[in-house]
Amino acid sequence: MDDALVSVRQQAFLGEKETIGSLLQFYLDELSCFPGENAGYRDPDGKYRYLYLDACWVEPERFRCPFLSEGSIAGFAFVRMAGASREMAEFYVVPGFRGWGVGEAGGTEVLQRHPGPWAVIFNKQNGPARGLWTRLPRKLAAGRVESGEMDPGHEYVRFAVGDRRGSLSA
Repeated sequence: MDDALVSVRQQAFLGEKETIGSLLQFYLDELSCFPGENAGYRDPDGKYRYLYLDACWVEPERFRCPFLSEGSIAGFAFVRMAGASREMAEFYVVPGFRGWGVGEAGGTEVLQRHPGPWAVIFNKQNGPARGLWTRLPRKLAAGRVESGEMDPGHEYVRFAVGDRRGSLSA
């Protein structure tokens, strides 16, 4: 596969909730391998608990954005409002689609669809996440990019994205 053509929908359909919920299990399993992540949030059946999955489908301040490539869900972003800014709550690219630009294209599209202030927090030990969230804000920010240590295991980046014409709007 050459660089993937990626489209991002503003909201996943209700019929995709089960698929995204399954992908969320893979994402949480991968995430649990990094220092500073809570590997103990499983139910008695071994399934990871994610308290906000249902909220992503009903709360208007949450967005569930699937990344589509070659007719399949290649990943997703969960976005939520956090005060006056948006926060990238979760961001995942399916392993078979990694290395083809899905994360870059999906992240770019999500950020550009939601102009205004953003915050992204990522695990310091997650090299691909660290690379993406160091690169994309510098590429898309309309102004200053602030970054630093959130806690011993996590870094943050705060920035504002202009609309496609380059102006800021919320």
